Amino acid sequence: MRRRWTAFFLAVCLLLAAGCGAANGQPEYEDPISLYYLYRDENTGVYAGPLGAMATEQIERTDLQSLLKRYLQGPQSPELASPFPQDMTLQDARVEHGVLTLEIAGLESLTGLSRTLALACLVCTATQLQEVEAVAIAGIADIPLTRDDFLLYDDAATSDQVTVKLYFSDPSARFLVEETRSRTFSSTMEQLEYVVEQLLQGPTINGTLPALPEGTELISLGLSDGLCTVDLSRAFYENRPKTHGEARMAVFSLVDALTELEEVEQVRLTCEGETMADYCGLDLTAPLTREPWALGLEREERWVMEATLYVPCGEKLAPVAVCLRRTAGRTAMADVLSALLSFESSGGYDNPFPEGTLVASVEVRSGLCTVVFNSAFALCDSDPAQATQAVRAVVTTLCALQSVEQVQLQVYGAQFTAVDLSEPLTVGEDWILP
Repeated sequence: MRRRWTAFFLAVCLLLAAGCGAANGQPEYEDPISLYYLYRDENTGVYAGPLGAMATEQIERTDLQSLLKRYLQGPQSPELASPFPQDMTLQDARVEHGVLTLEIAGLESLTGLSRTLALACLVCTATQLQEVEAVAIAGIADIPLTRDDFLLYDDAATSDQVTVKLYFSDPSARFLVEETRSRTFSSTMEQLEYVVEQLLQGPTINGTLPALPEGTELISLGLSDGLCTVDLSRAFYENRPKTHGEARMAVFSLVDALTELEEVEQVRLTCEGETMADYCGLDLTAPLTREPWALGLEREERWVMEATLYVPCGEKLAPVAVCLRRTAGRTAMADVLSALLSFESSGGYDNPFPEGTLVASVEVRSGLCTVVFNSAFALCDSDPAQATQAVRAVVTTLCALQSVEQVQLQVYGAQFTAVDLSEPLTVGEDWILP
């Protein structure tokens, strides 16, 4: 099925304001071309709601190169604004078989609605030329776009379409990437089935990857008392990922997308009716709850750092990528340790730290990170397995930071004998899941 930029499902209002140019004292042409821009002020002209509106300026009909040069100079009317970044440059333009292919530097900085509006303006302007039927932008919109690929009205106030959020994997299998799609649904079950089927089909946005194993099919789906049970084909298990990080993306792409619905609180995943005790370290025998860590935070947000927490998953540690907001006055090590201590057990992940465990101090000198815990940390001393996991979780998480090579652990005001803490520790080769 032909992929269209309308996967954004952003209704763009095209106001073909034919009188806009004349109203601003511009000359009238016998056979003009309309240059599409955005209103600078949403209260100018006829505003189309929160999506904004496009308006036009007219110029004398000309050739492609002259049109593009004039168009990218921006509007002459003070009421209008260019939808493109100031540093955007046109590197190449060629027409083959009715398709205008553009190479544009700087356009990739636009995202979401801003990018959709910019593309709509560009396509609607260029396709007025007889030789141009569609427009492709290298690296951004590789499939040619026509005017028909954009909705020509803003029906947000009256449409019964529902926008659903889907989650796919980023290229490094560390975080889920959101993608939205819209359509009408006759029931909640139809919407749930649509979410799963769309996840199986894969992403439409460049730079994201399918999260579910190849060949996976939906067998059945049920919903009862907030629990959504998803039964998948044998391929979900037989073609499971090779690494824990990829398995985490597969599982929580389903869980986080389905729990976007108010009716879903938990998700149980089965394989042809059978539970899966070990899915690359994840325990799928019990229902799973939403995993916000998998979504990360906006990378553009100030004071955000990316880190990896190593938490017990079975007998080994599993890497869990997180984006953390930095805390004023605290070091990166302190923020990472705070996230590790507060990590919630779910989906086979365990928090091995006794309740009340706090970091009394943490500092790094010449690659050696010294951490002093309060006495609550020693409550796990009576359980050697738990104590070992707690120590390993701290050491592995801190050694993943660039400035840390070894970790010296101390417990203030209590004895700790389950693990020898007399010397600095480094990460063991067999501590971590693949």
